[in-house]
Order: sequence, then structure tokens, then C-alpha cells
Amino acid sequence: ITHNGVNYNIPLGTYLLSSPTTESDGSYLNRNVQGFDLLLAIDQDKTTQSITYSIGTNVIATIKNLLSSVASWVEYNIEDSSATLTEPKTYEIGKSKLFIINSLLNTINYYPLWTNGLGIFCAIPWSDKPSITWDFIDDNNSLYESGIKDIMDYSELYNKVVIVSNQLTENTEPIVSTL
Repeated sequence: ITHNGVNYNIPLGTYLLSSPTTESDGSYLNRNVQGFDLLLAIDQDKTTQSITYSIGTNVIATIKNLLSSVASWVEYNIEDSSATLTEPKTYEIGKSKLFIINSLLNTINYYPLWTNGLGIFCAIPWSDKPSITWDFIDDNNSLYESGIKDIMDYSELYNKVVIVSNQLTENTEPIVSTL
């Protein structure tokens, strides 16, 4: 992108890819691959036990630990803060780590978690100053075309299933399966 005479390279993203499907009409062979935002992995990673964070817990350190627990490929750039919880926060078993992270970010007035074009998870504090905005013009240089169909099928992607057999009996371990 060129803006005011300066060229900017903007990575378009890093995606989780589905297994390709192949279709042929006898003349042409089409391979369809779906790409999903990396937040899907954080959303589908669920807690295997109830979690309580006590008063005084450093929120950013907790978020970094949650992100690191998802997978070894996860990289993050979370703006540091000394903010701590002013009241305890409890999350039930099977809760999405993305839900927990965004809930914790909200308590210290940060924007929700997002990934940049390089696939790095990011979070920054809310600001009253506007962010840099780019205008993407619909013309012959556009990066998309009309008629694109969007069908989401999350069934074959990164998954962790947590089964709670009996929440009423003490010390009942959940059954965890990572697909």
C-alpha cells in the first residue's frame, strides 16, 4: 500500500487451514481450502477445571500464561500493565480461554484479543486517540472479488472436548480429549 508517497507492506494474515476438498467437472480440478483466524484455536481450547483468580492477581501475567498453555506455536505481544484484579474472578469448567482472556482484558480496560497479520496475538489498553485507519478502495486493484461465498464448518478444526461426568461429587476428574 502506498500512502502519502510511502510504501507499506501489510501482511494479510496467518490462518488455520482446513483440509482441502477436491472437485472436478471433468475439465477443471478445484481444491477448496478454508482459512480461519487463529483466535479459533484460543476459543476452542477449553478449561479442564474451574479456575478462580484472587484479588491482586496480575491480569497481563495471567493472560500470557493462558496463551502459553494453548500450544507451543502461540506468540503474543501484550502491552504490559501492573493492573491487578480488584475482586476475585471465577470461570467454570469447559469455559473458552478466549472468553476468559477477553473478560480479564475488559477488567483493566484493554481492547479484546486479536491477531496481527503475522499471527501474533495482541492486546493494548483502550485509548481516546484514534487508531491509524486505512481506506481500502473497491477498484481494479482490490484484493477481493464479488460473489465470494462464506461457509463455516468448525467441526474438523482444533478441538478439545471436556466431559464433566458428575459435578455434584467431590474430586470427580473431567474426561479430556484433544483431537
